[in-house]
Order: sequence, then C-alpha cells, then structure tokens
Amino acid sequence: MSLCEQKGYTELVGDQDRRRSQLCQIMTTKQNYRKHTSAFKTRVVLDAIKERETLSELAQRYQLHPTQISTWKMEFIGGAEQVFGDGPVVDAKAYVQEKALLHQQDLSRFAG
Repeated sequence: MSLCEQKGYTELVGDQDRRRSQLCQIMTTKQNYRKHTSAFKTRVVLDAIKERETLSELAQRYQLHPTQISTWKMEFIGGAEQVFGDGPVVDAKAYVQEKALLHQQDLSRFAG
C-alpha cells in the first residue's frame, strides 16, 4: 500500500483526485540531491569568508541555500588547524634521494 493510499488520497473523485494523485507522486518521488566537488565547496567558502557579498547573494549566485554555505564555512574553519598541525613531515633531501633511487631501479629493470 502506497503512502498516498495510507493517507486516504485515493478516495477523492474527479479533478480533486487527479490533483491529489499528482501531489502524491511528488511526495513519494525520491529527491535527487546534487553532489558538489570539494573544489566547488572551497570556492564558495572562500567567497563567504571574504564577506564581499551577503550569504543571500552568494546563495543566489551559486544556487544554494544560505544555511548550506554557513555549514560548509563552519566545517572549513573547524578543519583549518589541520593545515598547520603536526602531520607527517617530509624531508626534502630524503624524498629526492628516494625518488632518484626508484628511478634508477626502474631504468635498470628495463635495460637489463
């Protein structure tokens, strides 16, 4: 039994029945959510941080809801400390030496 039948929408007749049926289709149709890339989100958040435009203006320009922009902005600012955090440190000299060694190994495999 569909959601519309459970609500009793099928008991109506005539025009009203047709409109209820259309409404029921809209209510039960799965919404297609847009997937946004991280590059797009970053662009939106950086524009929001600049505060040259209001959230409403940004939302209209990017076709988003202002709450979505605020949410992304809070997530961005909350994760910003990880950029300068104590992550793995890469030694530049060791990296270059390891890369050269791997390159030599690849060459020797093909040559001989």
